[in-house]
Amino acid sequence: MLIEHLPEGPDIEADVCIVGAGAAGIVLALELMDAGRSVVLLESGGFAKNADTQALCDLETPFLPVKQQSRIRMFGGTTTVWTGGWKPLERDDFETRDWMPFSGWPITLAHLEPYYDRAAKLVGGLTTRDFAEAGAVQMATEFSRGIGESGGLLTTVLWEMPKKKWDFGKVFRDVLEASSSVRVFLNTNVTDIEKRGTGITGLSVKSLEGTGGRVTAGVYVIACGGIENARLLLHSKIGLEHDQVGRYYMDHPKGTVGTIHRPDYAVYAPVTGEHYRAGGRLITGFQLTPRFRSEHRIPNCYVQIRPAYAQHSLARRVARKFLGVPYTVEGMNLRTFIEQVPAPHNRVTLSHIRDAFGNPLPRVEWTLSELDKEGARQLHRQLQVELARAGLGVLESRVLASAEDWPLSSDASHHIGTTRMGYDPKTSVVDANCRVHGVGNLFVAGSSVFPTGGNANPTATILALAVRLCDHLKTLP
Repeated sequence: MLIEHLPEGPDIEADVCIVGAGAAGIVLALELMDAGRSVVLLESGGFAKNADTQALCDLETPFLPVKQQSRIRMFGGTTTVWTGGWKPLERDDFETRDWMPFSGWPITLAHLEPYYDRAAKLVGGLTTRDFAEAGAVQMATEFSRGIGESGGLLTTVLWEMPKKKWDFGKVFRDVLEASSSVRVFLNTNVTDIEKRGTGITGLSVKSLEGTGGRVTAGVYVIACGGIENARLLLHSKIGLEHDQVGRYYMDHPKGTVGTIHRPDYAVYAPVTGEHYRAGGRLITGFQLTPRFRSEHRIPNCYVQIRPAYAQHSLARRVARKFLGVPYTVEGMNLRTFIEQVPAPHNRVTLSHIRDAFGNPLPRVEWTLSELDKEGARQLHRQLQVELARAGLGVLESRVLASAEDWPLSSDASHHIGTTRMGYDPKTSVVDANCRVHGVGNLFVAGSSVFPTGGNANPTATILALAVRLCDHLKTLP
């Protein structure tokens, strides 16, 4: 059932209350729909983007900026604006790296793989086996074969889901509307979490139209995104005993900061993103091997290989569209993504500026460390050497050009780490089951629970963790 306007009246009650109808929240609701539990899903926005609602997630960024266009308050959340990037994390992303402070997950890739597969089947992603097979297709290209592991490099791929599957709000609206066990309240904002002792007793909710009330449930899950999850906990003074909420903020700073030049670009045809699988698009890239990264003590960055097309006349563009005449490739661009090392000083705090409900907006303070930058430098350096060795082209890199003018500082809209998962409450916010330390019935979903970010787009892992969390919730009384 979908309810567009928050009613005045008695408490809204359910077995499970989920805050946020984005990727994680919608998957949680779908997984719990047939579990014999009543579910309330609360969404700040409606079916369309609204300026007044969007203003509720304004923020302060005194250092590096955070793009606002990805922080969407509407049914479907960020899935309404993403491009379907699907890439699971890798085995060593979950492991403790002695040279990377605060690394290591309380779960392993082997533990999460079945949940990756279940999430893929639910939303139309690639299973782990299909993803590996897709990577094998790309690795068989002449370009990829020329760059071997001997030089410390690995071929990697990103799969973009078919566009029709991107917007979860549109894809799953009818299913949730027809559900008898899930009620979705739109235009409903959680303004405070009420806590008594070691448990949550309710949520205060309000609409911009002036209606308000309370939601009570046996279990509560916050799924508002990497910044808003921390903001809500901070404002409600939940989980603050060890000052960990909001810390370790990470993203994947990105940019197109390199070009591969070569007179004949025919060899690059297989890696220009023209391979398709399951209706989606495969994009080839390169990263450093786990052994190389361990030996050089650097994070897990990667580059995508994208074609740079020549500008053409109108007649040539018409010929391309109607006759299939190919564009001329002038070069191959390197789109670089950095894995950030978790650092306590990169954090979300509360601003002195307040929203329409009188609650403080978030303040995001984040910068890049020299170790973050060194991962990108080493990757570009090795790729430059291996391209020359294999006779595949010459890499012109802005990353290697100047030590002072750093070219990679644009965020990828991947808000990671602010309610990180771990065993120790002194260095984490939630436990291995995503339950807030010291609170019996409050859980967190989304990339905010990642202890480290790897180099992968986070959505596949967000969904895998959401499915896993549902299995745990189903075991609770």
